[in-house]
Amino acid sequence: MYNYEVHILISPSEEQYLISNFRKLRVSLSRIENVTNLKKMATVTTTGISKRQPMITFNVINKSESTVKNITKNVTYIMAHKPFNFNIVRVKIERLLSGNNHNLQVTDNMYFESHIKIGKYIPSPSDYKKLAQICLKYGVQLLLNPDSRIIAPVTTLRKYDTTYNDFINLHNQLVNELLDNKFETYKTHIEMGIFDSNVYTDEGWLFKNGNYKIPITEMDDTRLLVPKY
Repeated sequence: MYNYEVHILISPSEEQYLISNFRKLRVSLSRIENVTNLKKMATVTTTGISKRQPMITFNVINKSESTVKNITKNVTYIMAHKPFNFNIVRVKIERLLSGNNHNLQVTDNMYFESHIKIGKYIPSPSDYKKLAQICLKYGVQLLLNPDSRIIAPVTTLRKYDTTYNDFINLHNQLVNELLDNKFETYKTHIEMGIFDSNVYTDEGWLFKNGNYKIPITEMDDTRLLVPKY
């Protein structure tokens, strides 16, 4: 039994529709057992084919992998059919990991991922550029979540075909360099992706040319800019 986070992404053109109908959607989804902490959000970046990715996200606590997959299937069905009729573009299920050692390894399309919220505000353009340059060395990209209570840059480090120990070592190297450069690591979120229906929505942001297991590390001016939201 583990704790999970689920993301169901919709078409960017439907974001306002989601905002307008979120209360009704919440009522409908309240009938599904074990759906907790339901919220709407969006990720915003300066690069990629999907620079703005609106979604709902929720948690399933202390359940089996098969249970969370069935719950996700039911939630997706409600969203995709009347009266909502959302265009579902991606579904992700991630198992939440603590800071403890894990004898885990990911293969095939599973992955380890970490997110670090950097500070409690959006830094100056020059500091953001410095932050992005550090992150790119590790194949890490930045995003903003404008629906968050505290809007600040969030890192995304995703690795396939690796062990937890190797992944956390790389994550810690990034953290140490950020701290050495006076960046505050306000919050950290570590997870293992067990299902992703459409990784290609991250094309051009985390990877390029369809090679989703190879992170982008090249510098370009657009990646060094603060996203507009």
